[in-house]
Amino acid sequence: MIELNAGLALGGICQKKLQELKNILDCNSNETWVHPLFGLADYLKKYIHKLKVNRILIIEDDDYYIHEPEATRWVMNGLQHCGIEKIEVITAAKLQSISVDEPVIALELFSYIDVDRNVDRYKTYFALIKEKFLYPTISPLSEILMNKMNLALIYKALNRGLLSPEERILVDKYIPKTFVLDNNTMEIILTMNKNNYVMKPSIGCGGRGVVVGRDVSEEIWRQKIEDILVSEEKYIVQSFVESNKYDVTIVDKDKKNSKEYSNVVFGLYMFNEKFCGGLVRAGNGGHIINVQTGSALGILRVNAF
Repeated sequence: MIELNAGLALGGICQKKLQELKNILDCNSNETWVHPLFGLADYLKKYIHKLKVNRILIIEDDDYYIHEPEATRWVMNGLQHCGIEKIEVITAAKLQSISVDEPVIALELFSYIDVDRNVDRYKTYFALIKEKFLYPTISPLSEILMNKMNLALIYKALNRGLLSPEERILVDKYIPKTFVLDNNTMEIILTMNKNNYVMKPSIGCGGRGVVVGRDVSEEIWRQKIEDILVSEEKYIVQSFVESNKYDVTIVDKDKKNSKEYSNVVFGLYMFNEKFCGGLVRAGNGGHIINVQTGSALGILRVNAF
């Protein structure tokens, strides 16, 4: 499931909120709504049949599960709703304490950034795969799709004349100018007007670690750059894209309406080559617009396009 704005997402806990919103809206259309995990459940059923395995373990990073257990449980409940029966949730560190006497399928919710941060925690996971007791679902290559440094590589190809005229037009029109923040680019980045740029972790979500240049002083901006250069986490610097403001009607769970003049970000979802609708994030609390900053969610219906 690809979210066509900044990165890649399964939808996570936001999709649960979308479903709740959908349920309280009076809708006269003939659209068919399916659970957002329907496509993944269908894939898992085929995987189960192919491997002749009937047990699935949802594996999450221990630190993330402590802080966000609802997101993991939502995935389990959603897959059960879609017909997957023998499914359990476990954290990576607790894999060593389970009994695996026959092969099981792993559905990885952790990131390979989590693996890099705590390799010992995942030794059992990789050992079980090697012994063919655990069959992975999510490829490590999926991290490549999530990495915002891809956008920097595209701009490097653009500057080296490696793109066709059609590709250059697409890049200029749709992709914000992006640099990898490292010792090779630091001097150039320090000469750029910070008000036109934003810093982000190369792999991240929920606004974590994002620094908007126009929201901080020159001193804080430069200090952040220095801190990143000596840290292990990779960052990008990207052109700041101002969100448009609209009059947004917000419907709460009691069906009460209110209007707010809000910043709006659109997220469009594709599964393979099929458009699956999307969401609207609206908020007026700052430049970082997501549910963690108090922004409201709304639905883009399939027949809106």
